[in-house]
Amino acid sequence: MYEQTASPENTTNPAKVKARIVVADDEPRILRWMQKALEAEGYSVETAQDGKVALEKMRGNPPDILVTDLMMPVMDGIELSSHCLKDS
Repeated sequence: MYEQTASPENTTNPAKVKARIVVADDEPRILRWMQKALEAEGYSVETAQDGKVALEKMRGNPPDILVTDLMMPVMDGIELSSHCLKDS
């Protein structure tokens, strides 16, 4: 399980903070299941039904983790991953 500590400035009481995750999949059932399961574990989850929407959600506020389907309409998971690597 991935956890990160709070900002380095807060060294006296480093509260544990779960990761922010973006899940991209074109099947609504899978998105709901993934969101429910990850949020139950304390993660912050945003969902997107295609790669383009996921990329828009990540711009300016990149997630700690991206979970993506490979085959989606508009922008597939490979293209989405390529954009993330270029933007990092």
